[in-house]
Amino acid sequence: MAMPDFTVHTFTRLLEALVEQEYRFQTFGEFLTDPAARSIVLRHDVDARPRNSLRLAGIEKGLGLKGVFNFRAVPGSRDEEVIRQISAMGHEVGYHIKWIELG
Repeated sequence: MAMPDFTVHTFTRLLEALVEQEYRFQTFGEFLTDPAARSIVLRHDVDARPRNSLRLAGIEKGLGLKGVFNFRAVPGSRDEEVIRQISAMGHEVGYHIKWIELG
């Protein structure tokens, strides 16, 4: 059985294919106020390795796309410089809550 390919190259190829198919990429806020018929919300939870998220944000910006990057307020996720850079690229930045089961 083949291993799933979660590489940046494959992610980029996927985005390019979706752009070619004329999907509209929206931030979560845009989708709530004016949802497109063929809409995609690129939502990224940043639990660790925020620099990897910065790389993805750059790829998306290079393709003219905007995504949503949700950071946690814990060491390893929260890198204020990365958050500023991602926001400056036009992406939406939010807070990612990790849910736990009680009981």
